[in-house]
Amino acid sequence: MTPSILFASKIRSHLARSWPQAVNGYEGSLRPGDTLVADCYYCTYWIVAMCALMDVEIVMRNHHKREDHPQGAEALSESERIVIWDRPRRPAWMSKREYRKVPDAIPIRLVDVAPIQSGSRCDSFTVATTILEHEYALESWIGALYEGRWMVEPDIRSIKCTMGLDHLRSQTPEGIEREIWTGFLTYNLVRFKMLQSGISSNRDVRSMSFTESYQLLSTNWLLCACVGVSESMASASQAQGVCAIVGHRPGRIEPRENKRRPKTIKLMTVPRRIFHAMIDTLSRAG
Repeated sequence: MTPSILFASKIRSHLARSWPQAVNGYEGSLRPGDTLVADCYYCTYWIVAMCALMDVEIVMRNHHKREDHPQGAEALSESERIVIWDRPRRPAWMSKREYRKVPDAIPIRLVDVAPIQSGSRCDSFTVATTILEHEYALESWIGALYEGRWMVEPDIRSIKCTMGLDHLRSQTPEGIEREIWTGFLTYNLVRFKMLQSGISSNRDVRSMSFTESYQLLSTNWLLCACVGVSESMASASQAQGVCAIVGHRPGRIEPRENKRRPKTIKLMTVPRRIFHAMIDTLSRAG
């Protein structure tokens, strides 16, 4: 099985419940030889140790409470060094039996990275990784791999904004869970269709528009449900998805500011039926 690179989701909360649950819960997603890429929020000893127990490499931005240039580090170059992270004291949520399974120390390679894109909030930052072979994994490769983590953010934006999952309309836990899983199923189907179109046309999937593919599939599914699927319709759908080219905008800088001012309207803090009852009561009293 070919090793893969995974970008972290919310795994730190699982560690606070139970160490075995965290390890067992991610054995299905993380396989030996994989590489987990995450930001500094996840760069803790316990998550790194969990990955080490599963033979998973990590590439994470160094935590802000850890020194980027600690004393006693073994220098590999001007921008690379190897340090040893010692096991901290046992936290309250971890049992003594689980604590004994954690490695006493973990060697970590620290790599100073200069952002490739202009307009970044910092001139440089430090990435921590368990990939110690600096001849094999060059400094530039580590930096490009970590900066590729940003692609997770546009993907989340597609789920929340394009698909409308930023606002859930169900009012029961079962309905909310069904709505979320239905959205994820739809998202995976759209991405699978984009992958098919990219392979057939020899196009990079990241250069294709998720919004256009989502709208195209929504229209085609409705049309096929009414008139059926034909060979010409399938061929046209396959070719239509690769028409738009997006994502190739080198040097693009966008300000971290809102363009439009928010509307100054009071927020509804009670359910709508209670709000209507309050309005009716006030109108009768007046």
